[in-house]
Amino acid sequence: MTKKKHIENSIFTKFRKSYPKFPSGKFEHTDKPDFIIYAKKKIGVEITQIYKDDQESQKGSLLKSLEEYTIRISEEIIELLKKHQKPKCIIAIHLNKNAFPAEINPKQIALFIFNDINKNVNFSKTKYYLEIENIGQLPNLIDSYKILINNNYQNYGFIELYSSVGGKIDNKNIQFILDKKEKSKKNFIECDEYWLVIKSGELSADYFPSIQINQKN
Repeated sequence: MTKKKHIENSIFTKFRKSYPKFPSGKFEHTDKPDFIIYAKKKIGVEITQIYKDDQESQKGSLLKSLEEYTIRISEEIIELLKKHQKPKCIIAIHLNKNAFPAEINPKQIALFIFNDINKNVNFSKTKYYLEIENIGQLPNLIDSYKILINNNYQNYGFIELYSSVGGKIDNKNIQFILDKKEKSKKNFIECDEYWLVIKSGELSADYFPSIQINQKN
């Protein structure tokens, strides 16, 4: 099962367990739509995710791409730290949004940061914190990075620096998604009715602290 399928299955399972009116009957993980429930009616269920900048581009969420790119860089740095047997630590990378999207391979950016870490970090200390701002010694894509070393850490890790504060989900957000899915619905397997399950998240690209939907007749 692909990563996408795993995520869809996880969301569908949570929805099925939490929705009190979920119908009894068999269900199947398909493609278009993502699931089909075989109950009294044949119900197609489409899984999607909402992002803060959904309405700004037809090419997908730039915030999500930045988030995924940052995670890939962080993972590469951690592999380098492990390979060179550096002390257990936590890293946090902050990228320059204005220089994104970037064509540079995340491994290259990770190597730049790792080499800079080697120059600046005192690995002999059991507890250590350092924050480095980019003043021209790093590629423009990098704003800053932080590293925390503590001999009590059991493993390496990374945290997200971007703010998770977001606006509310409102009618405009929902209508944007409905319009997109209405266009793609013509390629779906025919069902008696369709449900749309919309997931929001916890990180910078997809965190919404509140929902305010006004039902229209």
